[in-house]
Amino acid sequence: MGTADLEASKLLEVPLGSPVAEVRRVFNTASDRVIYLGEVTYRGDFIRIDRDRSSKRKAKRRVGRLRR
Repeated sequence: MGTADLEASKLLEVPLGSPVAEVRRVFNTASDRVIYLGEVTYRGDFIRIDRDRSSKRKAKRRVGRLRR
């Protein structure tokens, strides 16, 4: 999580300093060679993070438009 800088605020059409989610995905081969690197910035009103703290399962994350 972060805040929108000047470039992100213009591209995402949000006010400067608005909350954003910065996501980085890296896919490697078995020999650890990077075959995909993606960096995406989502508007804060477009992301939702759900966590299940009642078990040992890893955090569950979903990206999608929030209902208002």
